[in-house]
Amino acid sequence: MQNLLIWTRRIILAAMVTLLAAYVLFFTLGNTQHVSIDFLFARWSNVPVELLMVSSFITGGLVGLICTSGLWFRCRVKLNKAQLELNKFNQ
Repeated sequence: MQNLLIWTRRIILAAMVTLLAAYVLFFTLGNTQHVSIDFLFARWSNVPVELLMVSSFITGGLVGLICTSGLWFRCRVKLNKAQLELNKFNQ
């Protein structure tokens, strides 16, 4: 039963990634305008909209992964400590 849930989860994740990739592809093909971007210390002119959207999406995903990895590492350390204590208690 657990294998079925794992495979269902993988299939749903693959479908979501495929839909997202298709959406980005259609967005890129439909938006070919160029825009000017002015940040605090940088200014870019005539940058394609799709490049900005895709790069901001990728940057957001990477920042999310970096932030989550710190939390994951802390939880993993706590889990290892709890397993060691449980092993000592069982012996």
